[in-house]
Amino acid sequence: MSKQQSIRILAAETLRKGGLTYGEIAEILNVSESRARYLGNPDTRRKAAVHHKNYQRRHQISTRSGFIFGVKKRPRPDDTCELCGRNVTKLDYHHWDDTAPYLGLWLCVSCHIFADRIDKGMVDKYLALKESINGNYS
Repeated sequence: MSKQQSIRILAAETLRKGGLTYGEIAEILNVSESRARYLGNPDTRRKAAVHHKNYQRRHQISTRSGFIFGVKKRPRPDDTCELCGRNVTKLDYHHWDDTAPYLGLWLCVSCHIFADRIDKGMVDKYLALKESINGNYS
């Protein structure tokens, strides 16, 4: 949040507590009345933040080349990692093909890191190093 946005929020909340209407606040801050309602009401801002987070969870993925918006992901299971089965509140969407981002898994953070390493060939490298070390010290 920018400094200007923070100042507007503080001003709108203060003016609202002072008994001004949202129309009056809009005129003072030189914004629309709906924007004044948003700025002057912490509950509205909180609801907007939750809606934004839920939208991102359902429709945005991160790729090597940036973000892709408007993606239709597989339905999210109820706080259960699809790989390890742990019950967690934060699940990441892991996809392996940027051309088909709807193909993916809902994973806990640990399993997501693990899956990314598998996709990058780290497991094969680990197994080769392990075999090399076992061969040298047997």
